[in-house]
Amino acid sequence: MDILRHICTEGCTEVGPVGQAPAKSPCPAYATCRGLQLLIRHFSRCKSRATCPRCQRMWQLLRLHAALCRVPDGHCNTPLCTQFKLKEQQKEAMSASVAAKAGDGRWGLLVKKVKAVSVMSSLGKRSSPSQCC
Repeated sequence: MDILRHICTEGCTEVGPVGQAPAKSPCPAYATCRGLQLLIRHFSRCKSRATCPRCQRMWQLLRLHAALCRVPDGHCNTPLCTQFKLKEQQKEAMSASVAAKAGDGRWGLLVKKVKAVSVMSSLGKRSSPSQCC
């Protein structure tokens, strides 16, 4: 998720935010960025996004980003973030439909797990205060 945010806000060597040229030099996480950049480029050019397995993976990443995104609506540079947030709000408003809930159990579990991992990793990055004896 961090790499997706990095590419959509700062840009990397091949893909960058709208209206901004991609960076000329590779970032420190270039190996990971490269794979996601190739996926984004494929997603932007693919004619069969609904059935393509690679595009379905990109849809999942974008939806997961929207579920975890804390940036106010309209201010996130990640594509489709606002649309996915609005769609999720509409789903919650119409939660009486059993058909809509059928596949969301696993999705909700995935979002909760990714949030937990995100919190735990941010706790690990914090510097612990020095202990005095």
